[in-house]
Amino acid sequence: RHRQTTVNPLDYAYKSLQVCIEPLGTESEEWMCLHKYISNTCRLTDDAAVHCIYSLDGGRQISDVPNKRLLFRGVKNERVLGTLKNGLTVAPSYAPDTEWKLGKGIYFSDQFSSALDEASVRASGR
Repeated sequence: RHRQTTVNPLDYAYKSLQVCIEPLGTESEEWMCLHKYISNTCRLTDDAAVHCIYSLDGGRQISDVPNKRLLFRGVKNERVLGTLKNGLTVAPSYAPDTEWKLGKGIYFSDQFSSALDEASVRASGR
């Protein structure tokens, strides 16, 4: 609280993540590849449009692994900061099972539409 007037709360939260978040340029090879993959695996509408793609560098990524797959994960908006800070975690034993279609676990999809649906279903409370 003593530095409340000197540190912007958003800057404070960003620094606490200990991850560098930078937007990819729309002309970059990585952006074009991801956008094409998203477009091919999801029908983009006004409700689901790609506005920006970000690159994350927290020093925890493995870049030299030859056998990689592009996988998507649906995350509720209110859980994004926790996911960036702590990574993906399995739900605690006391969490209700009603939120997970397939039980508690960490699930990925090779289709953007599935991840979008998962995030949307959770966000709407269905």
